[in-house]
Amino acid sequence: ARISAQVLVVGISSDILYPTYQQKQIQQTINETGGSCEYFEIDSPHGHDAFLINLDQVGKPVATFLQKHAL
Repeated sequence: ARISAQVLVVGISSDILYPTYQQKQIQQTINETGGSCEYFEIDSPHGHDAFLINLDQVGKPVATFLQKHAL
């Protein structure tokens, strides 16, 4: 099955659970198989927990993505 939705992948520079190289591979695979995926990277020392701690850094790209792709 192919992904038909617009996709946003958010990587965190210090995340060792889901390293940025894996996030970039996800983006690349989606784009190479006919999907549409954007990648945004957050620079944070908080690792995987940055999505909980750095809400402003995570929220801005998500809000921009949702506004860009609003139905």
